[in-house]
Amino acid sequence: LDARSTPHVSAIAFEVPGDPPPGGPFDLAISMLVLHHLHDTAAALRAIHRLLGPDGRIALADLDAEDGSFHGPGAEGVHHHGFDRAELVRLAGEAGFVDVEVRTATAIPGEDRSYPLFLLLGRRP
Repeated sequence: LDARSTPHVSAIAFEVPGDPPPGGPFDLAISMLVLHHLHDTAAALRAIHRLLGPDGRIALADLDAEDGSFHGPGAEGVHHHGFDRAELVRLAGEAGFVDVEVRTATAIPGEDRSYPLFLLLGRRP
């Protein structure tokens, strides 16, 4: 992003879960391939929910459930081999999000197969 053309938009790195970064509440939380690296998905969704103001949105992209071949054997920091979409929708609802939906976003090509990515969308009421 060019800060001159989007002065109302800023990116803030945040460790989930953790202490909220300064400047909140936020309107949007996005992540790309982060959730499967977090041990406690439910706690992460609750932490993200706390970051958002009323009508704040999430757009979280990650892997559909897979056999572990995306990262391969011995990969460190991988706590989930993707996610069951229905289970993730349930966890997002329990974290307080409404209007939760999951869409297929894209796929990442691998050597022997393609790895589908979903986009989890939701809103803090």
